[in-house]
Amino acid sequence: GGIAAAHTTDVSSHDQVRAMVATCLERFGRIDILHNNVGIAVVGGAVDLPEEEWDRVERVNQKSVFLVCKHVLPVMERQGGGAIVNTASIAGIRWTGIDYISYYATKGAVGMMTKGIALAYAAKGIRCNAILPGLMDTPMIRHGLPDAYAGGDIDQMIEKR
Repeated sequence: GGIAAAHTTDVSSHDQVRAMVATCLERFGRIDILHNNVGIAVVGGAVDLPEEEWDRVERVNQKSVFLVCKHVLPVMERQGGGAIVNTASIAGIRWTGIDYISYYATKGAVGMMTKGIALAYAAKGIRCNAILPGLMDTPMIRHGLPDAYAGGDIDQMIEKR
């Protein structure tokens, strides 16, 4: 029986993340649970992925987790505890058959950030865990990956997962 709130913000912006945390504290007085559940994927390998796309994926998938944790961890520490759940991906630990190097790299980084935070803050009563979903039938998958994964056939792509 608690209350959850969603807050729309650019999680790759330090100032917007700081404002989001302040808004949450104004509304609830504390932050007990943080779920970093954000991600984008851009198909492209080490040679053909434009640098701008690499940077965009890094900002959304990786920098956002860093920034939100940076602002929420001190709050949880003052409170004496809390729980963080980061959505990484199975793509952070293994090849999925899709050439999206920036997604692999950033979701792998989320996994390692999670381990680092978990170890650094465990004694302070803060848990940090990651979930690593695999290929699932979601709007992001339907929009961005069928051409790269199954020649445009969505049903065939879903069957291969």
